Amino acid sequence: MKPALPSSLNPGLSLRTIRIALGMSARQVEAISRSISITNCNPRCVISHSELIALEKSSVIPSIYKLHCLSTIYMVSFDSIVRLYGIQSRDSDGAGAGSAGLNQRATMFDDTSKAFCIQKTTLLPTLLNGTPGMVGAYAAECARVGHLCGYIGASDYRLNPIIRPGAVVEIDISESKVTKQHWFDEHDRPVYFVELHDEYACTWCDLMGKSLSLVPHPRSNVHVRQVVIPDQAEIVGRVKSVLQPIVNSPIRLTSHEPSN
Repeated sequence: MKPALPSSLNPGLSLRTIRIALGMSARQVEAISRSISITNCNPRCVISHSELIALEKSSVIPSIYKLHCLSTIYMVSFDSIVRLYGIQSRDSDGAGAGSAGLNQRATMFDDTSKAFCIQKTTLLPTLLNGTPGMVGAYAAECARVGHLCGYIGASDYRLNPIIRPGAVVEIDISESKVTKQHWFDEHDRPVYFVELHDEYACTWCDLMGKSLSLVPHPRSNVHVRQVVIPDQAEIVGRVKSVLQPIVNSPIRLTSHEPSN
């Protein structure tokens, strides 16, 4: 399924919204761009992790090579990508870009088909669209207001008992910076969804310069983790609401139990 292109965001935030909606990390985009550059014998197609993060935080227009590479990876037409920057193109080459991007991404995600079994905390890209029941309705409402859904892995006790393993959370990606503010108790403290190198975390955060502390609930028996942003971590957004069980069993994402 191709992602919907945001129309009311600045170009950088639009690119980030597309990437996160696809469930892709910045390092996965870098890896695929390197594969594309080798296939096309063109090193100018490479989009490094730091370059992508910088693009997503600015309105600077990338080179034509990087724009075309992004259109391929994100499976949207080149014309749609350049329109984000106010550039009108006469022709659209979306058909080729979409199929090529799908083929390039397939090898990157061969091992993710069982990701939703779900032991680890992860983003839920448009996977839940059309899912019947409570979770489907929750996901549809999140999508309606431009928010994403995340799933708290069955083995993730970082914020237990505030947010239990197996919960589904609503993420506002427009709030992607850790803010210093007063809060009265643990229920008022901001919760963030954080992308790490090979996993996600739903956590309280403290930020000192570029040092980000992932702070667990004191009753969780999980240790505080220190990472450096943006090299080792990226804030996906702030958690706005949670759908969770009141017993220690995860919410089913489909009408059937996932297979291991």
